[in-house]
Amino acid sequence: MLLSACLHRLDSRVESLPDIGSDHRYASVYDDSTRTSRVYRGFEHQFSVNATHLSSAFLQAFRDRHRLLAGDHDDIFGSARPRQMAFLVSLATPQPADLRDYLTWTVRLRNGGSSSDPVVIKKIHNKNKLELFFRHVTPWSREYLLVFASLPHGRSDPLQLVLGNSRARVRLSWNKHMTELAPR
Repeated sequence: MLLSACLHRLDSRVESLPDIGSDHRYASVYDDSTRTSRVYRGFEHQFSVNATHLSSAFLQAFRDRHRLLAGDHDDIFGSARPRQMAFLVSLATPQPADLRDYLTWTVRLRNGGSSSDPVVIKKIHNKNKLELFFRHVTPWSREYLLVFASLPHGRSDPLQLVLGNSRARVRLSWNKHMTELAPR
């Protein structure tokens, strides 16, 4: 006997939302924009970091996917302005950690000989929504929006997001063509 209160994806009243893998355009831009690193000491997991560069190409793909899934035009990344670089970072550690703790974590953006500290490190709490857009968001990870003042233009060196603590430092790199932010 099927209970009427139990709905499943074959029920005409239930619409399954497409996962990232089945949204081919978004998945391609997401994969191009995301870098991952896992740090181990011996056999012990120290931390894992996933960073998605919120370039103009990624933000457009995000908006298109958001429209498809939600039917509205909210922009949860409104903090990223032209002339700035922004990243969504997902941090997973066996011990509690917070990227906003400048005594424990260092966060820098480098391009050639130039580097800058973030102007914003904002912890993001709405995991349910993020899971629709970022594969690396889990119940155990902590997500942050990092915003940096733009580095000087004209450099061909890769852009590097450097994250570290007392145990390790991770450098995640993007090629110059991936990092351009077009004015809105």
